[in-house]
Amino acid sequence: MPDTVDLARSADLAMNALTRCTNPKDNYSVYFNGNITINPVRLVGHQPDSVVHWKLTEPLLLLRTMTGNRANLEVDRAWTRSLDQIPAHIESTHPVHLGRGLAGVAVLYALTGDEHWKTLGIRIVDRLNEFCVRQNDFAYFPVIMHFLVDPTRTIALEDYHEPFPTGWPAMHDAWLVEGLVAFHHQSDYRPALELAGRLARHMRHHGNIFDKDGGFIAAHNGYQGPRTAIHFHRHTNVLLALLDYAIAADEREYAEFAWKGYQFARSHGNAHLGFFPEYLPGSFPDDRNGIIDCEGCCVADMTLLALNLSLAGVADCWDDVDRYTRNMLTEMQLKSAAEIEQQADSLPSVPIDPTKEDAHQAAQRLVGSFAGWGGPNEFRVCGPGIMQCCLSNCGRTLYFVWHRIIEKEGDTVVVNLLLNRIATSAIVYSYLPYEGRVKIRMREQAKLMVRLPEWMDRESLKVSNMQGAPLTFSFDDDFVKLDSRPDGETVQLHFDLPRKEVVQQIGHLEARITFRGHEVIQFEPRGKDNPYWIHKRVEAPNVPENVKTYFVSDENYRPF
Repeated sequence: MPDTVDLARSADLAMNALTRCTNPKDNYSVYFNGNITINPVRLVGHQPDSVVHWKLTEPLLLLRTMTGNRANLEVDRAWTRSLDQIPAHIESTHPVHLGRGLAGVAVLYALTGDEHWKTLGIRIVDRLNEFCVRQNDFAYFPVIMHFLVDPTRTIALEDYHEPFPTGWPAMHDAWLVEGLVAFHHQSDYRPALELAGRLARHMRHHGNIFDKDGGFIAAHNGYQGPRTAIHFHRHTNVLLALLDYAIAADEREYAEFAWKGYQFARSHGNAHLGFFPEYLPGSFPDDRNGIIDCEGCCVADMTLLALNLSLAGVADCWDDVDRYTRNMLTEMQLKSAAEIEQQADSLPSVPIDPTKEDAHQAAQRLVGSFAGWGGPNEFRVCGPGIMQCCLSNCGRTLYFVWHRIIEKEGDTVVVNLLLNRIATSAIVYSYLPYEGRVKIRMREQAKLMVRLPEWMDRESLKVSNMQGAPLTFSFDDDFVKLDSRPDGETVQLHFDLPRKEVVQQIGHLEARITFRGHEVIQFEPRGKDNPYWIHKRVEAPNVPENVKTYFVSDENYRPF
């Protein structure tokens, strides 16, 4: 397999962080942060009574399905057992853990068919139905904790007396909608979709989260004053929830609104790289001295929005999916412990707080995590470095993109993205960005359709078998089409691979970037700490190969 962007390898790395940033002595509770700015590097934020693992269970299960990785299965056993506790904790738990926990239950039911998970999901939905407050045609999750009022804790929970949540407090329903829609899709339990619809109506029509054109307006308190900090991920997560509900309930207006919001979000980052800011520029919660950081959750959301808008037929965003995936989504993953250990070793030693920190092999355990406060060209520009909400969101997005690289539609194998992928119907070998070549080995007799990226000059395209004999093909919109190909045949696509150099403002940097196709191969200035964009030796005479043994999943979890 060419050593190019490979989501199965990214998922394998993520499994390391998912299963090892935990405390075995406390039923594998999660260390939510990784502090790479201190000596020694440490895992931080352990709380024995935390249910953060409910949020991480869904990506854990999806990446197991994707990779076949069997390491540390005791984590799965502990986390899935704990899902049975969700109905008893509805009234005291943040909606993110409830919604994503319910999504994990949906995955378990889809993969195992065990009626226990369906029964548990119904109990969770019924308890949510009882606890959520209904008002006219909408519903909302009550504001039960300080963080739901304002993450800065500058507004006391007892001082919050709004008739129903608006702005920041209204955004938390999004995670519930995502979980409810996922469970409805797997179980057909109608009350789940009905509650999702009421919560979606709250956010869309009563929450004051967006302006009429999809612009972001919900804010929490910041150093510039009350309600001045506009968080990117919280808005894009609401858009994802609205789009999930739109697809499930065939609510076209919600889907069209998600498209409006996506376009607004896209205009406030850099879509060529997939660099999207943690907060809208000018609306940060604290003074960052001009630094604009990129949170992994933002990249994950935008990638998944582009994918689902495309699948729903609302807009053709496949090239955005390709851009974000090839660049920031996979580049901002921590791939080695060596550099962060070396940087930490140069700092004065700081004692460990054993009540909430763990430094044992911390750097190695963090490998596979995604940047929480990344820059355009390096892993960390502010903050402690890593927060595992990014691991959750980037991990699940890796699965959903990987799942759609190859699809089987009737008697046709459809290749949506020119990325490495081994499936039961075909194998894609991608040589991008080293050369303009992709091989597709058929694993069953079928017609073949391959989506072509917008940068490809169709006149340069040549299609042949492995012996070099030309194969007859035709174009259909964005696809190249071939009639039925036999099992075992390898179809080769050769094409010109354009190189482009641009100067652009990326966050706080003016950068000179070189692309081949959609993929960044060089970025100047070079990052200082754990820099991005330095490993693609595209001038090498041969495309590097990866000899890893690949797992071919025969299980599929389809979100819709």
